[in-house]
Parts: sequence; C-alpha cells; structure tokens
Amino acid sequence: MHDISTEQRRKALERTYLHDISNLLSAMSGSIDRLRPDASDEQLQLIDNLKECSHALIREIRIQRLFCTNGGQGIEVNSSEIWPEDVLKRIKALIRNHPAAIGRNISVAEGSSSVPALSDMTLVTRILVNMIINALEACQDGDEVKVGFDEGTEITFWVWNKQRIPENVAPRIFQRYFSTKAGSGRGTGTFSMKLLGESLLKGKVNFESSADTGTTFRFSLPVHPSYKTPS
Repeated sequence: MHDISTEQRRKALERTYLHDISNLLSAMSGSIDRLRPDASDEQLQLIDNLKECSHALIREIRIQRLFCTNGGQGIEVNSSEIWPEDVLKRIKALIRNHPAAIGRNISVAEGSSSVPALSDMTLVTRILVNMIINALEACQDGDEVKVGFDEGTEITFWVWNKQRIPENVAPRIFQRYFSTKAGSGRGTGTFSMKLLGESLLKGKVNFESSADTGTTFRFSLPVHPSYKTPS
C-alpha cells in the first residue's frame, strides 16, 4: 500500500500554478502591445524582444505542464522551415539579458546558411538556450561562451565553453534529476535537451569535453528535405 494523496495534491498545485502563470503572461503580452503606438525606434526593439519572450514563455509553460503530468508525452511539434542564422538571432535576443550572462561574454557566430532545417523553432530554441545557460553557469567571470552552427548533411548547432566536465560527471549528464548544482528541482535541463532533441525532433544531442579543448555541446538536425545538401 502506498499513499499517493500527497503526490496527487502536488500535481494539482503544479497544474494550477502553471495555469495561473500562463494567464498572467497572456495579460502581460496584451499590455506590451499597448506600448507600441507611442514607442521610439529603440523602445520598439525592446517591445519586440519582450513580446517574443512572453510568447516563448507561454509555449514553455504548455510544454512544462506536459512534463509534469505525463513525462512530456503529447508535446505538439510545429515544424516549419527554420534557418540557422534566424535561430541564432532569436537566441541572442533571449539570452543577452539573462542573469547567467552577467560578467560573461557571449560570442554568437555570424554568417548565412545555404540550407534550412525542418523543425520546431520553439523547441529548437529551448534546447539551445538550455545549452547556453548551462555553459554560462559553468563559467567564471570574464569567460567566454561561443555559439554557432555548421552545415553539411545536417545542420549542427554548437555551444562551447572552456571548462571541462569531470570524468565522473560526464556519463550522467543526460540523466533526469542529476545535477552538480545545489538545491532541489534541478537536473531536468540536460534531460529535456535529449528528450526534446532526439525523441521529438529526431535530431542528435551530444557533447565532448576535455581539459585541452573545453566542452562543446552539439545539437544536429537533418536539413530540410526540399533542399539539396551542400557537396
């Protein structure tokens, strides 16, 4: 016999909490729209960034609700043509004001790709933002995190920092609830990278780490089937 009433109450509270946050974000998004008519050009850029962040958060909450209720089953994948440089621009806008970026340098590669991927922009963004935040949190003040992409038969996004992951930690990086950071409720970021990137988006998520080269996380996606791959 096992009393599950406490667990049931916790899940009910989580659902209610996420629902309330979603409503608040929807209200915030509406308020942001009302700022637009009288805004300067500089303010419009901030408004657009806030709007994008609020939309991303609303979708994130829907995804998190599914993680809480059934381990992520039922997450909807909205596939469209996505260009790597557009993904990096979006990520740069989202991450530049994140607390983990304070005192660190983020270098986002410039350039254009010749082929897009066919995937879900929100889920791709979530995976890469998690990678970048993890890299930033592993850094010391003044360190640099580099972000970019390579193309070929696949589009491969990568996130680099100079810190090495210890050998006793590396095999457990993608385990659910495993974390090297203190506090409860951690260890879902890298787990969700693997789940979303491979199970839902049919890509590949991996990393390599050494004292000489630092740590690089990679997320690869097949190129859009309508485009020829570069020779």
